[in-house]
Amino acid sequence: MLAAFPNTPAVYMCHDHKVWFDSPPPLQSIRKYIAVDCYVRERIVEEIGCASDAVAVIHNGVNLGKFRRKEHILEKSRRALLFVSEAPHLRHVECVRAACKRLAIPLDEIGPAVKNRVAQPEILLPQYDIVFGKARCAMEAMACGCAVVLVGPEGIGAMVVPEQFDMMRLRNFGRSLLRPQFDENLLVSEVRRYDAAAVAKVCELTRAHCGTNLMVDAFCRLYMEVLQEGRTISHSPDTLAAYFGRLAENIRLERAILEQPPESSRKRKKRWWK
Repeated sequence: MLAAFPNTPAVYMCHDHKVWFDSPPPLQSIRKYIAVDCYVRERIVEEIGCASDAVAVIHNGVNLGKFRRKEHILEKSRRALLFVSEAPHLRHVECVRAACKRLAIPLDEIGPAVKNRVAQPEILLPQYDIVFGKARCAMEAMACGCAVVLVGPEGIGAMVVPEQFDMMRLRNFGRSLLRPQFDENLLVSEVRRYDAAAVAKVCELTRAHCGTNLMVDAFCRLYMEVLQEGRTISHSPDTLAAYFGRLAENIRLERAILEQPPESSRKRKKRWWK
């Protein structure tokens, strides 16, 4: 669609560092590329060949009216929640289960990865003291006043603490902060860092800097800048042809996987996360 209207200004936002269908297109009509965090910005810089400061970073936001801060943050953690999206394996889930069992902390699980989708996580989150998750799941939990230990199918990360909040925010509390290992000892050590005062401070920082209102304001400012700039970015036909060629090949591979028998569905999940 954008390729057909090269003189119509557009922006493109990339949300993921790896998946093929989020690859930034080298289209003339795109006057500004946006990354969800600094890690994703690296992908745009590499694939488009532009300077790092030419890519805007607009972080994900939390609906603070929906995800409200709970009334009390306990001095000692009593309940834990695993809050995970779709994943190609369950090693991180098993690791969290083992760590909570060792610590004698009751654990509940929600999210597509554990086949327990919930329509209103904002109602559940304030009931827990510690939440295991990453990215948007982590931010929503922090906004409610939960301690968060970063966990995902890519590995295990640290508990979010006030001293590291700004650095982790730049990385969207996401996969680039996870170490590629699944060691319950690491999780046990992180859970033991629980401190009510630190949890409250992280909650305050989240609510001050991660609201959707700030995200929307950033997008509006960027749209105005693009409209006022009035220029286009030139890309050669060869570059565009190569981009569409890569997309076509990935679509062909995905279609072939989808057409395989049901017992081969696991292969599809593995490829999706490459």
